[in-house]
Amino acid sequence: PTAFHALLPDATIDSVEIDPAVVKVAQTWFGYETGPRQRVFVEDGRAYVQRVRDSGLQYDMILLDAFDADYIPAHLLTVEFLQELRSILSDEGLVVANSFTRSHLNERESATYATVFGDFYNLRAGIEGNRVIVAAKGELPAPGVLQANAARLASRLKPYGIDTSEALDWFRRAPGGLFTAPPLRD
Repeated sequence: PTAFHALLPDATIDSVEIDPAVVKVAQTWFGYETGPRQRVFVEDGRAYVQRVRDSGLQYDMILLDAFDADYIPAHLLTVEFLQELRSILSDEGLVVANSFTRSHLNERESATYATVFGDFYNLRAGIEGNRVIVAAKGELPAPGVLQANAARLASRLKPYGIDTSEALDWFRRAPGGLFTAPPLRD
């Protein structure tokens, strides 16, 4: 959140963390500071999404980076949860989910995203075993839009070690109809 706040100072960034100790560590060791545009909510992510849905608040982008000791908590990896998540996205909103390439749930996770969002981008970065799923409430950003955004943000991302030209190579469109595994359900 601190990097996003530096990159997008006019954005309001809400972070949700179930463990208050993680928030304390972020504040003590990583300079994380809350304020009017950088807020933190200490609660379960799914409970937060349900509360936000009931309030009518919407987000332009949701980053999902939730892991327990083994994988993503099961209640944050189902069709029903992703439908709840989709319901709080603005019309052009995106979900960006950090995940793994090596998991017995990989195909089912992909099928779950495809069930709720259709086609998505499946990014496989240079980090061994890591992948990022980018799904959209509406249409996925076209390659030309990705290239224009990468060019616009290149100099601002460079201090974070991100080469936008290299990062564009990570984007692979995953057609929603490609997955035959059963989606994950509550």
